[in-house]
Amino acid sequence: MKLSFNKASNIKMLIVIGLCLFTFSSHLYAQTLSNDLTQAELLSVQNPNLADKKLRQLESTILKGSNTEKLHWLSLSLTVAANQIDLPRLAQIKEIAPALLSNLPDKKATWLTLFDLTIQLIKQQPTLDKLQAIEEQVTSFNDPFMSAFFYRSLYYSFNNDNIIDVALDIAIKNQKQWLAIEEHFMALEMQFNIIRIRANMMGDPQTDKLIAKFKKTALKLDATIYHASLTQLKASWLIQQGEPQEAYNLLNDLLNSNKETISKNSRLNTLYALATITFQLKKYQETVDITKEVISKVNSNSKSQQSINSAKVILASALIELENFQEAAQLVDEIEQNLTADNVYQKFQIDNIKIDMLYKSRNIDALYQTTKDMVKSITAPRADGHIDRRIKRAKNAAYVEEQSKVVEALAEDNITQQVEIDLSKQLIAVKDHYLLILSIFCLFLIGLFIWLVFLLRKIKVLANIDSLTGISNRRHGMIQAEKFFKHFISNTNNGAFAVVIMDLDFFKKINDTYGHAVGDEVIKLSVNTAKKFLTKSDIFCRMGGEEFLFIITGEDQQVIEERLNQIRAELANVNPTILGMNSPITASFGLTFVTMNSKALSDYIIEADNALYQAKDSGRNQVSRFEKS
Repeated sequence: MKLSFNKASNIKMLIVIGLCLFTFSSHLYAQTLSNDLTQAELLSVQNPNLADKKLRQLESTILKGSNTEKLHWLSLSLTVAANQIDLPRLAQIKEIAPALLSNLPDKKATWLTLFDLTIQLIKQQPTLDKLQAIEEQVTSFNDPFMSAFFYRSLYYSFNNDNIIDVALDIAIKNQKQWLAIEEHFMALEMQFNIIRIRANMMGDPQTDKLIAKFKKTALKLDATIYHASLTQLKASWLIQQGEPQEAYNLLNDLLNSNKETISKNSRLNTLYALATITFQLKKYQETVDITKEVISKVNSNSKSQQSINSAKVILASALIELENFQEAAQLVDEIEQNLTADNVYQKFQIDNIKIDMLYKSRNIDALYQTTKDMVKSITAPRADGHIDRRIKRAKNAAYVEEQSKVVEALAEDNITQQVEIDLSKQLIAVKDHYLLILSIFCLFLIGLFIWLVFLLRKIKVLANIDSLTGISNRRHGMIQAEKFFKHFISNTNNGAFAVVIMDLDFFKKINDTYGHAVGDEVIKLSVNTAKKFLTKSDIFCRMGGEEFLFIITGEDQQVIEERLNQIRAELANVNPTILGMNSPITASFGLTFVTMNSKALSDYIIEADNALYQAKDSGRNQVSRFEKS
């Protein structure tokens, strides 16, 4: 073929054609990569294993993608690796990240820090302070995707620290951020976290509606991975509503109908939840079988040791009910060996299991000593590291906010000076305008100060009062009792000083038979009955559950004992049908009197507790006075 143009024209035409072909091929490649990432994102909420495989395939070509695609790939890879707890894969992603972010010189350091902190968070290492330290830096870039990714990590960090109120606020904000940039799968993840907090932590009565709404959204996005988690969430909520049998049926259906599709982690979580429910339903042998299956399938590493300990706690409790004390004691020893010093709640569980085991095996001497040690441990003053960390974070946040206000004030002052130079003729009008704004702002600050004072007073009252009964809670009651006790010891002419523990009889049976709502009404009725026979000088507090503490003074021990019998008789004469019950409401009392010796108040509480056990063993519905053996 002979061209009719000269040589220079031919070269120009070939260059233009080449550029067009290159532009077209680049556009086609970019479109293919974007589609592959979208497909991987869909797989991440359907089958994480397939999503991981797809993302690994894209790893060799992602360097040719745009900055947005690179960040999308990194975010998806981190999420999938986190769901699978794949620590080696997280290490690989950390090595790849610097090369992918090389075209973002101004943001590279912040992104790398953010990805590194996210990986630490997945490994359950403390990251909250470090994340808060870069918050201002993240905000300064005004990058919607970076901001959304940051607040997602911040949510999980607050959640891990069990600061639930702040975590919920961040989750709500983060869901809106993901929706604004049309990242619907990430928004769905936050929507699930919001429901989980409202259902499990706050007992939201609207949980059923929230779950139904979530299912519709998940169905539209074909996000099948949430099915098992959503079922577990609803089962947990049903237990809070006093419907353990419904929760049991729901989890059983999940295990039986999804044997192939449910993941290993979801199955273990479901079995653990089922074990908790079977114990509540008193299906103790089934509890033993399920917890042993869970323990056998959980990997024995430091990360999963807490899950193994939790399963062993349930197993030991079930074995005690089956009177297999030897195996239960062996389990308790195993848990204590692996227990970390900061796990106060699990230590409390173990102490309760020991007491229950000793009581049911009738080992009274060991029971007395264990109970005494437990009471001393509970009442002993100790530093609360969690509170200290929270106060430190609050101070840091206040300092950052104060510095931000200073910077903003300086910037505003600079602008004002410039305006004054350019617009001197309008100075009087501007001053009047700012004076009005300042007056309004001062009035707002005064109103805010008054509101804060009122709020602080209200918080102080709420911190000392039991929300169900309106009497002192355990902490405040013990503080009052200690003050009262020291005053009595220092003044020998005060007469009798009684320490009394009241415990409602068969209260667990009331809850199991009539539900927790009726149980709450029984507790309130018992408190109101006791108040009739107590004076303003007496101390009356709720120790926990159906157990209450009295500190009563009087001139004569016999008069005090008669007052307790009056409370007991009045309570037993209450017509139970007004609460929809058939069985009478009775209570047992453990009584001891303080003598002028060197014993502490906690020792007298133990004596009263032992007297209470004697009242229970003697048939309940009576006042038992502690007698030295």
